[in-house]
Amino acid sequence: MERNDPVRLYHEKNQINCGRYKDLLHWTDENHTTFRIRWKHQSNKNLVADDYEIFKAWAMYTEKYNEDLSTPSKCKLNFRCAMNSTKRFEKLVSNEPDFRIYKIIPLNPKTESPANPSSGTKTAAFNIKVSIYYHNKLQDEAEVNSCMFTYNQENCHQLHNVQVIQFPNPEVLSDQKRVQHTLTALNAARLLLYQKNSRIWAKRLGTCQVFHAFSKELDNPSQDPPCKLLPRNVETEIFDYEQFCRELADFRDGQRRSSPDYTIYLCFGQRFTASKPKESKLILMKVRISVSGNLLKIVQGGFCLQRDHSSGLQSVATPA
Repeated sequence: MERNDPVRLYHEKNQINCGRYKDLLHWTDENHTTFRIRWKHQSNKNLVADDYEIFKAWAMYTEKYNEDLSTPSKCKLNFRCAMNSTKRFEKLVSNEPDFRIYKIIPLNPKTESPANPSSGTKTAAFNIKVSIYYHNKLQDEAEVNSCMFTYNQENCHQLHNVQVIQFPNPEVLSDQKRVQHTLTALNAARLLLYQKNSRIWAKRLGTCQVFHAFSKELDNPSQDPPCKLLPRNVETEIFDYEQFCRELADFRDGQRRSSPDYTIYLCFGQRFTASKPKESKLILMKVRISVSGNLLKIVQGGFCLQRDHSSGLQSVATPA
């Protein structure tokens, strides 16, 4: 049994069937393909400790229950990240505000994924790790190939036939003024992220402006980074695997001083400036290409070992 699959945990241990969590978690169909889980919002006045029992049990089972995950909200965040990372759960529409309904997606290994859902073009896909921050606080993480990010999920699957990831509710923030500003941006935010022709593309579908930048473009505190706005309803390339490999080869051969960048930041509703660091942004999305990071580590290992023998230079740190 895989530990990163919360529903299999309770199914295999008969927790659902025995009724231990019957008020919190249960199947909604005879074939055990859809389940209902209590998911009260933090602002709910009727929220009690028992509402977090499922999330706490998952943290304890995965041996992550410690001081960092001792609070109910962090246990819930840990559970949600695990759900998203498995890519085996599709969130369905629920008519009950205190519950979520999920459908289990059958295991079906794929070597390809739809790049542009409208055209049906396919390409070899790599995992992309996405982290979502509100005011420098991590809200959610997931590994995806192609997906839609939105706060309002209506008709997203029907229109684009891709995995949908919902932005977390910003009401977890303590400052109500920030909550309102963030909600305003989220309600207008819809972003399609996909892979095609050895590149990663972004397509802004909502009215909320989205700016993108490589991590190293944000390192200079004395100079504004390039203003790169995603035009609405236009495919925009944000990462080129082939260019990364060429730059990686140049780095290995000593023809460039710095390692190529494989981390992209997307800012919703605000542009990047030198005067305000990325950590101050309302909504920030961090995109890391896993395979590129692994290749860089391999090349750096060989590159640094060679340089150490000849000149004693220290290894170069990987980008954050």
